[in-house]
Amino acid sequence: PLVNLNDFTEKNRPEYTVLLDEAHNLPARSHEMFSARIKKQKILQVRRLVKNKAPTLYKKLSGINTWMLQKSKECNVNEAIVESGISQKFLNRLTAFVVAAKDVFSTGHHFNGKPEVLDLFFEIIMFLKASERFDENYAMIYQKVEQDLDIHLYCINTAKLLFKAIKKVGTVVFFS
Repeated sequence: PLVNLNDFTEKNRPEYTVLLDEAHNLPARSHEMFSARIKKQKILQVRRLVKNKAPTLYKKLSGINTWMLQKSKECNVNEAIVESGISQKFLNRLTAFVVAAKDVFSTGHHFNGKPEVLDLFFEIIMFLKASERFDENYAMIYQKVEQDLDIHLYCINTAKLLFKAIKKVGTVVFFS
């Protein structure tokens, strides 16, 4: 969902036929493709890495961690809380991190741990992109596993999103 093949989906394009092999895997793969997750331990790991190297990122990650810490207090270990909405405060904190990270990356600031920061940066962008599609086909799932909090923006019903993608290319032949 982050990448689109514009040559195949533009309005003035020829009709394409897409052969989709391993179609039996499509339900599981589509749930994975349209869903996103963030784990508290990853936030903490990257926060430790940037502590004395990128203070702005440290501050933004601390804000995310504070929100996640409050949410984790609502959860019992190994139990899931399912909600039908997303916290705007949480999304704002994630967005603030993305903006700060772009600033750090644009300055060419190099430090140990930058690959981990980039990895988290893209995870958060995927989460924010998934949040833009949030509707009745999604659920927010919070699960505390030991000391970690897993926040999963889960696409329950992928049919609408798959149909939208299929409509862009024309004909799709499914086979296994």
